[in-house]
Order: sequence, then C-alpha cells, then structure tokens
Amino acid sequence: MYGNIKQVIFKNNSQEGILMNFPKTINDNNHIEIRVRLACDNFYFGPGAARLLELIEKGDSVREACKLMRMSYSKGWKILNIIKEETGFDPVIRHQGGQNGGNTVLSDEGKLLLDSFRKIEKEIKDFANQRFKEYLGEKND
Repeated sequence: MYGNIKQVIFKNNSQEGILMNFPKTINDNNHIEIRVRLACDNFYFGPGAARLLELIEKGDSVREACKLMRMSYSKGWKILNIIKEETGFDPVIRHQGGQNGGNTVLSDEGKLLLDSFRKIEKEIKDFANQRFKEYLGEKND
C-alpha cells in the first residue's frame, strides 16, 4: 500500500533541504517517467531510434519500419545516419534488390547497440522506480 505523503524534504548538493508540498496523496497512479538517451556531440539514440532498429530487425525493411512508426522514409534514414555519424559504425547493412528485392538488416554493431541500450534503459528505469517507491511511495511509519 502506498503512503499518504503530504510533504517531502529533498536534499540538494549543498545539503540544504527543499520542502515540497503534494496536493494529492501519492498512490498507484503516481509514478516516475524516465527517458534514456545516448549522446556524444548530440543526442543520437533513444526510444524512437531503438524502436526503429527493432522494427528493421523484425521486418528486414527500413521502409516498412518507418511505415509502422508513421515516420517518413527519409526521417528513418536520417536517424540511421546520425547513429552512424556519432558512433562511427553503420547500424544497418543494406542488400541491394534483385529478383526477390533487397532488404536491410541490423549490423552486428547495430544489434549490440540496441541490446545494450535496452538493458541500460531497463536498469535505469528499475532503479528510478525503486527509489520513487522508497522516497515517495511506501508509507514510512
């Protein structure tokens, strides 16, 4: 069961307390939202790029992945090119069309990036949710 917290004191780096009042009870509807993004000189990989790679991996097609995401084909390639610019590797491998048409698959580096990102993202979200419940959720009697 979640607590009935009305006030919380947050500590900042100088160890001064900041008092925050909550107008409502913290309950099951309250939660923390974390958006994880990777950056070098610029942001280059986040939930949207991860979803694009997942859909490419599933369907072997940038065009189909973009269609499923309601994203333009050119924007999908822009995302893939930004990943390449920032990481130094191509996240996908293109196979030119032929009798059966071409396809695009994830490179080994693209698969590793996607897998690592999803693991990092899960760990960060799990940690944040644990801390949220610890500080704002569970009743401390």
